[in-house]
Order: sequence, then structure tokens, then C-alpha cells
Amino acid sequence: MADKKTVKGLLDDEIKDLYSAEKQLTRVIPKMAKGSNDPALQAGFKNHLKETESQAARLEEVAKLLEMKPSGKKCVGMEGCIKEGGAAVSVTLNGAAIQPLYAGHPLDRLRGCCK
Repeated sequence: MADKKTVKGLLDDEIKDLYSAEKQLTRVIPKMAKGSNDPALQAGFKNHLKETESQAARLEEVAKLLEMKPSGKKCVGMEGCIKEGGAAVSVTLNGAAIQPLYAGHPLDRLRGCCK
């Protein structure tokens, strides 16, 4: 656990939190794309996945410069957002969608949860 009493400790903690969020998203975005039958939305998810992977790689570079490991913490905020969004994807994948996944909802919802 990072020492949150120093600036370096706070920075390390934030990097670990951000890295966890990005890594969680890299696992869920493909499922979100699969849950959509809209080609434009699927393309948007694929583009967002590339951006997310790039962000995770940047955080790995920063961690290396700071001589720390970016892993070791779970972003509980992102975990909650994914659980909430996962219910809609799960229902859609099972063919019983009660609410359609439209282009802005999943990404906007995740962004809103992480602010």
C-alpha cells in the first residue's frame, strides 16, 4: 500500500487506481461491443478500447519512470460502474433486452461514474 502521507505516496496511489480502472475497462469493453447490434456502436467500442489500452500503456510508462508497479490496487469506483453496466449487457446478450444499448449510454455512464 502506498504511503498517502507524502506527495509521492499519493501519486503512486492515484496511478494504481487509474491503472486498475483502465485494465478493468480493457476486459469489459469487448463485452459491451458484443452486446450491441449497432455497427457504429461496435466501432465506437473498438476505438475506445484502443484508447483505453493506450492509456494503460502510458500509466505503465509513468510507473516505470517513478520506479513503482502500477498494479496492486483495485479501482472500486470502476468496478461498481462495470457491475451496473454489466447488467444491461448481460440482459442484451441473453436476448431479452429490456433497454436498448444506444451509442452514448455505456461510455457516458462509465465516464460519469468515474468523475
